[in-house]
Amino acid sequence: TPNPSKSTSITNYNDILKIDAISVKNNNSTFYGLNTNQIETYFPSLITNLNNNKAVNYTGFIPLMLETIKSQQTEIENLKTENGEVEFAWKLNDGKYKFKN
Repeated sequence: TPNPSKSTSITNYNDILKIDAISVKNNNSTFYGLNTNQIETYFPSLITNLNNNKAVNYTGFIPLMLETIKSQQTEIENLKTENGEVEFAWKLNDGKYKFKN
């Protein structure tokens, strides 16, 4: 039984960014998915072989995407704070930026 406590094993969120979405045309339909070879490289436990075809465990991929989004949101918030500090310093110094020592 898996332990439901928060996992800290997802350490390299950049691996998610290396995975490409793909489209496959079949007759008059287009199907969308993820590049299984790339997923197998970075997250091999999410790939199973079914009848000599690779299949992605998309449900298992969701927590990885969620943690990546949360990490990116934290970075966005940090950049917004940093930008606000620079704007504040700019206004305090009559449009002249003074570098922090």
